[in-house]
Amino acid sequence: MIIKEKLGGKNIIFFSVQTFNLEKEIIKKLEEFGANVDYYDERPSNNNFVKGIIRLKRSVYQYRIDTYYKKILLQTNNSTYHYLFINRGEVVPEFFLKAFKKTHPDCKFIFYTWDSFKNQGHPTKILKYFDKKFTFDPDDAINFKLNFRPLFYLDSFSEIKKTTDNKIKYDLLFLGTAHSDRYRITNIVVNWCNDNGLTSFYYYFIHGRLVYFYKNIFDKSFQLFDYKKLSFKSLTTNQILELYKSSNVILDINHPGQKGLTMRTFEAIGAGKKIITTNSEIKRYSFYNEKNIYLIDRNDIVLDKNFFDSVYENISEELYGKLSIEGWLHCLFVERESDLWINGINASIRMEVAVTGASGFVGTNLKNYLESSYDVESLIVRYKPNQQFDLKTDAIIHLAGKAHNLKKDSNHSDYYEANFELAKQLFDSFLKSEASVFVFMSTVKAVADEVEEVLTEDAVPKPKTHYGISKLQAEQYILSQELPIGKRVYILRPSMIHGPANKGNLNLLYQLVSIGLPWPLGAFENQRSFLSIENLCFVIKELLENKEIPSGIYHLADDKPLSTNELIRLLGISLGRRSNIWKIPISWINVVSKFGGYLHLPLNSQRLQKLTENYVVSNQKIISAIGKPLPITSREGLLKTFQSFIK
Repeated sequence: MIIKEKLGGKNIIFFSVQTFNLEKEIIKKLEEFGANVDYYDERPSNNNFVKGIIRLKRSVYQYRIDTYYKKILLQTNNSTYHYLFINRGEVVPEFFLKAFKKTHPDCKFIFYTWDSFKNQGHPTKILKYFDKKFTFDPDDAINFKLNFRPLFYLDSFSEIKKTTDNKIKYDLLFLGTAHSDRYRITNIVVNWCNDNGLTSFYYYFIHGRLVYFYKNIFDKSFQLFDYKKLSFKSLTTNQILELYKSSNVILDINHPGQKGLTMRTFEAIGAGKKIITTNSEIKRYSFYNEKNIYLIDRNDIVLDKNFFDSVYENISEELYGKLSIEGWLHCLFVERESDLWINGINASIRMEVAVTGASGFVGTNLKNYLESSYDVESLIVRYKPNQQFDLKTDAIIHLAGKAHNLKKDSNHSDYYEANFELAKQLFDSFLKSEASVFVFMSTVKAVADEVEEVLTEDAVPKPKTHYGISKLQAEQYILSQELPIGKRVYILRPSMIHGPANKGNLNLLYQLVSIGLPWPLGAFENQRSFLSIENLCFVIKELLENKEIPSGIYHLADDKPLSTNELIRLLGISLGRRSNIWKIPISWINVVSKFGGYLHLPLNSQRLQKLTENYVVSNQKIISAIGKPLPITSREGLLKTFQSFIK
């Protein structure tokens, strides 16, 4: 079980108001997964007077709140915590979060609320401190750019669904806190049931007589409630379960100002019971089925007896499992969901991607390619001893490094600092962060400088240059580390990358053909793989989006290798002229290139090797993993590149 591996042995400090023992159920489940949980009530006191003061005029009670949280800081100062988990955040002060983060820098902050911000506005002031933020309210998810995640059912309700011999005593069941128009609606529904020969049970709970008298004075809707029908003691969990077992349909009446689905909704789904609800938002959810869920207008209630007589239809096992408390915690602690519940609800929660080396050719093109789908930021990094990075992102694409220098005027240590040590620091920081994807841009030169056949991922690395060796060391370090559950790592070894405005070694070919000079290296019948920048960006985007692609090393290349002679012909097509290819003996060319190195001419031995070597790279592994063809062919990509050279 993934969540057990994620939370096993982890220390969690958990803040939540007391809510019908739900906080205890959450703690129980976290401990079942192997976590060690320290729980604190979010409020300094849980009596009704304090609750009322906090909601009506919090400033009067602020000193007591601050004192309470300062005490918690002292109690936890020397403890190690992996997660700080806050539910609701009704009174948690900013100074506490700042101080706690300072003393626990590696602790990840998770926020969830099952209340709407219009009812509790304080949490909006502290959202900025959290690594993960969730809400049950679809409007708040959109307006505050939070992850949307509905509530859950407890395991005990799923046991009801598994039991087939439950005897139905009540056709309709309503359990809920007394507020707003619940009494009026329930009376209408119960009277309708009586008129149609259906049995019902209802239970109105209120938090004490003081609350009743206060609301009876200041809340006109509350004056409709019959005092004799109110209960000042909440039902026990066992009592609630017994009522669910013996009921056919659950009545759910949401607060008029609340769009998020209530706990009753998910308890009913967990128990396999049909629902009558006033919340029209439920029609947007993926589990909505009119055979199981009957929607009523709170201002014009119309019921249908056939709904009571119909058979419940089970929802899919996947959705049912994700609606459990385990599914809820998995979403919060392991892997957030996208649009599983309401189509498009998390569209505003775009994946955050940090790109190092963003000012280079690849980085610039990649940022432009990804920005329509992700929030992309440039991450400026440079090697410094003993540094760590505080990564606040979902994915890291590490492009920065020191490229191969044909002039050979670089210190050897520069390669190892820029390509190995920096990558090591960044990857270590990734492992400690909440980021889920790490893409490391390596090179085929980490495997071989020369290739006789086709280069695959199975080839034994034998790099010869400091550039290739330093990249290989980074690869080996990354692969040697244990990868936490929910994280993915991709090491990319691209072929020669090209694209519009990036002339590189292809510029020499362009200069020759553009001025009408013949190509003198026609005797070299080489084959070489290339990689269009468009194909590279496409692959990286697929890696970010497709969680099914396994971590590992992937070679990248366009669909087919081409010879240098074919490149010359493509250049001729781009320039609208016939290419001139001479087949001068290879031995003569080798002599010229050696002198070119001494005289610092455009053609030297290393450049000759790049232009004429055989270097064919297999892309079969990445194509198979993606399951899609690359967007453009090698010829199409090279034509785009060559056409960009023409002024």
